[in-house]
Amino acid sequence: MTDISSDKQCQELHKDMLLSRLLTSKLTVTDSYRELLAGLEWLSEGGVIVSVHISGFDGGGEDIQWTMMTMTRRFPNTHICTFLQGLAHFAIVVPRTSSRELGQFFTIHGKDTLFFGVSSFAPRLLEDAHFAWAQAQEALAYRFYGKNVFLHDQLKDGRDIPLADLEGLGFDRILSQQDTKDIYPACQKLRQFLTTEPLIYPERTKQQIVSLILTLLEQHDRGDINIPLKEMAVAMFTDINHLDALIACVHAILFEACIAKQESANNNNVIESCLAYLEENLDASLQEASERFCFHPNYFSSLIKKRTGMSYSQYIHNLRMKRARALLHDTKMLVQEVADMAGYHDPRYFSRVFRQDTGVSPAQYRRQNAARDAKGNNKP
Repeated sequence: MTDISSDKQCQELHKDMLLSRLLTSKLTVTDSYRELLAGLEWLSEGGVIVSVHISGFDGGGEDIQWTMMTMTRRFPNTHICTFLQGLAHFAIVVPRTSSRELGQFFTIHGKDTLFFGVSSFAPRLLEDAHFAWAQAQEALAYRFYGKNVFLHDQLKDGRDIPLADLEGLGFDRILSQQDTKDIYPACQKLRQFLTTEPLIYPERTKQQIVSLILTLLEQHDRGDINIPLKEMAVAMFTDINHLDALIACVHAILFEACIAKQESANNNNVIESCLAYLEENLDASLQEASERFCFHPNYFSSLIKKRTGMSYSQYIHNLRMKRARALLHDTKMLVQEVADMAGYHDPRYFSRVFRQDTGVSPAQYRRQNAARDAKGNNKP
């Protein structure tokens, strides 16, 4: 004996699958399945398609069952399609009703965990269902702004974010002055702007905010804004699906950028002190200099490299040669005394290094410069 309830369940699942194929335009005019759907009288009439998203879906079907029971009490011919994108995102086909009536119903009887995108009225569901489904999905995307119900009929043409309005938020000044206390008020201004009607299409909003943040980071990057901050900005476009998360991410990026620039400014001050110290202590070893400023030798050397483009030994060598050339040119000090003043305590080693650097000995360098000076002074 055939299990009637089992047969009915199979029929419902089959109808669910066919409706899902209809919504996604996977049924052609000549498709035999389409002929089966045409047997459903309500599909030849008009109606509305709803795209539903369950927030925090845990794999259970409680929200779907609740939706089905609540809807069928008010709209008897309601059918739910769950073959589209998994149970967390499903469609509701509601014949013989208007989008406005459905919007009011969801607003009054909806749940915080359910988000509804409601299409415009489709005159003939069998022919227009896939267009209505696309409208419903577009409307559902606006859950980004935190509201549970969006009607496609109420969506207006998308707008861009005027650059002048973004400049008025003060993000540029905040990064220039590293003024972290103004980040929160500026982010709240951004939130207020983004939630002002007409709302911007969510993907466009994310795209423009990412572009704004990346532009700001590039404009203010002096080698002190690290790559992860820029990667975080790009991630906003792909990973963030709610306005609160977008605002929080903007806040975090601006805060981290300000801190990075403050630390860089502090490091620059320290580095300038380091360079001044080395100018006066040409015989200081890397170990001695790094201990003087409480740095690890490797880190101290990396600071010098970042600031001058040279290793510690190269930079010290250049300072010593510069001092030696100046003393040989400007004074009559003995070569041994010049070597000592330039940080070399072995005159013979100094002479060898000086010759490698200039191509002549210290004495020859002095004579050549004296001859050039004399020639220059004899000019009429």
